Amino acid sequence: MHDRPQEESTPPPVYATAEPQAIVAPYPP
Repeated sequence: MHDRPQEESTPPPVYATAEPQAIVAPYPP
């Protein structure tokens, strides 16, 4: 868990760009 603190603090931009809805609703409707 403490191996990559930077990754957790700064998630990949691809995830936000690939699925903008995931951030608003990470869980299914």
